[in-house]
Amino acid sequence: MQPSERAMEGFSRLCAAHARWFRYSVEGWDHVPTRSALFVGYHGRPAYDMFMLLALVRRRTGKNVWGISHRQAMALPVVGRLLSAFALYDGSDEDTARIVAQGDHVAVLPGGTAECFRSSKTLYELHWGRRRGYLRFALRHGLPIVPVAASGVDEFLHIVGDGHRNGVRLLGTDMVPLCLPLGLGGLPYPVGLPRPVQVRQLLGPAIDLAAEPDADPEDPDWVESAHARVSGAVADLLARAQGGGGAGA
Repeated sequence: MQPSERAMEGFSRLCAAHARWFRYSVEGWDHVPTRSALFVGYHGRPAYDMFMLLALVRRRTGKNVWGISHRQAMALPVVGRLLSAFALYDGSDEDTARIVAQGDHVAVLPGGTAECFRSSKTLYELHWGRRRGYLRFALRHGLPIVPVAASGVDEFLHIVGDGHRNGVRLLGTDMVPLCLPLGLGGLPYPVGLPRPVQVRQLLGPAIDLAAEPDADPEDPDWVESAHARVSGAVADLLARAQGGGGAGA
């Protein structure tokens, strides 16, 4: 299972241009394991910081970082093939096993559209709801979790309306967010470019749940405790990125 080399090269060049636009920097690179890992992060509006990180990992290590996309989108024949060309997939166990066998990484943003397309009245607050599947996913595939967060990510665009809530209420799906994203100059995105805010991305120490003897994905108390650790690490990085603190040891 491989993405399109041509698509990924184009993606890397686009991310390099975005990195200059956003004055992108990353700290905590030494926290990236040499083996396959699961990057878990906060969902910016949109996730430009993660795109730039995925391109950077590929450029520095030669390994791809596969993003888990919406299952309904991946099931659409043309859309699914296009997304696969850019190293996106539906998170299936079969495909994940192949990704891990290749030594590649996986990335997931548990907040999804609910976090990405909220009204800009709410900024820099994790909104993962009851989503705990990422923990079980990491355990099934023996993937250490690398927490990720960045500054600037809620300021790329100004979101008017709650796109996730409106999409679910009016269309019955969270695949089509109904909101008004405004970019540079107050123009609707993508006519209005994303604002050139500075992006400072932090990677935290890996959390290897599979190595813990008491790890039990069937124990609700353990799941909530593990979720609190991971989400707390992401929230801490989010605060540090904005406040100027480092990624920690």
